[in-house]
Amino acid sequence: NFWFLLFFFAFTNSLIVTVPPQKEECFIFDFPSELATVLNFQVTSGGALDIDVLITSPDQKVLVEAFKESEGKYSFVTGTEGGYRICFSNKFSRVSEKIVNFQIESEEDIKPARAEDVSPLEKGILQLSEALHNIKTENKYMRLREMAHRDTSESTNTRILWWTCIETVTLIGMSLYQIYYLKSFFEVRKTV
Repeated sequence: NFWFLLFFFAFTNSLIVTVPPQKEECFIFDFPSELATVLNFQVTSGGALDIDVLITSPDQKVLVEAFKESEGKYSFVTGTEGGYRICFSNKFSRVSEKIVNFQIESEEDIKPARAEDVSPLEKGILQLSEALHNIKTENKYMRLREMAHRDTSESTNTRILWWTCIETVTLIGMSLYQIYYLKSFFEVRKTV
């Protein structure tokens, strides 16, 4: 199952994909040559929260290959123009599907300005812009972590609830049995 996506990068784009067990989900991104690109991903739910990642270039050269990772940040520079393939594989899992949140960050190759052409105010604005972008990325990461921890907490609470119900039914059953059994000791038996 391939999703073909075309991006013109000067921004960050985030996607969430569900990868069924024994399957692989691939995305093809068209990049220009010599573009610094970063892939951030995190498995937010499913099984042991792990997935395989593979990034290949248009000439089928493997750029990144990672196995059973729960989260990661991988940087690469595009060598040639064309469709770069990013695949998330859940082929090792037989039962659980995985939900993966990932984002691609990239910036057009811009020639740096000379120091004398940039005013101190512009430098400050650029620094603030970069800091704001970093805060935004960190905030998204924290929201994903909170979502994963909330899912774990809700799962644990559900298991505790069912265990408590089973314990309660068992305790009531044992109490009724003990009452019946003790009552039989105090019954007067008549012999004829």
